Amino acid sequence: MSHIQEIYIADVIIEAMPFHENLSQWCRTRGNVKQALKFSNSDNFLPIGAIQTSHPKVRSEDEVIGFIVYDPSKKIFKQDYIVNIGTIYKQFVLYTKVPGKQYDKEVKHIKQFYAVYDRDGGYEMDHHLTLEQLEHKALVELKPLLAEMAREVVDWGNQGWEAHPSQRRLREVLDKVLEDKKKRTQNLY
Repeated sequence: MSHIQEIYIADVIIEAMPFHENLSQWCRTRGNVKQALKFSNSDNFLPIGAIQTSHPKVRSEDEVIGFIVYDPSKKIFKQDYIVNIGTIYKQFVLYTKVPGKQYDKEVKHIKQFYAVYDRDGGYEMDHHLTLEQLEHKALVELKPLLAEMAREVVDWGNQGWEAHPSQRRLREVLDKVLEDKKKRTQNLY
């Protein structure tokens, strides 16, 4: 990523998310997707940095990647979804709600996701959660780290956060994220 002249928070967050490399590349190279990702909008949302994957009953060949962000102004967590079509990491669709957004083939309104993938209402029930609801869900699913991360993000949001860090700071963080990512990848082989 050294060829990027100006770094944005979205660039750092995309690299830090626990995404497959093809999904990270899709997010980083498509402006329409990058703008629509809630975790890219640091003025309004704080990312937890975790994902949840599932295969819906109606289209079990597709993988649903849910990512959670915290909305400090409303004090709730919101979850949007990226669908990995056919679970082959070559074609993706982001389902979200962006005010004033022109949707296209890669970014669709969240209601379309529910119409296609959520016949029993399970995904829609997880779309907006309070801290207590998210903690309960995490503990029931034996994901205590998710509950801990959610509490930390709420604390961060309550203290105020740096929505517009300097280019120097963004470069430092991005370099650290990329270094950590490289180490994790090397440890897999």
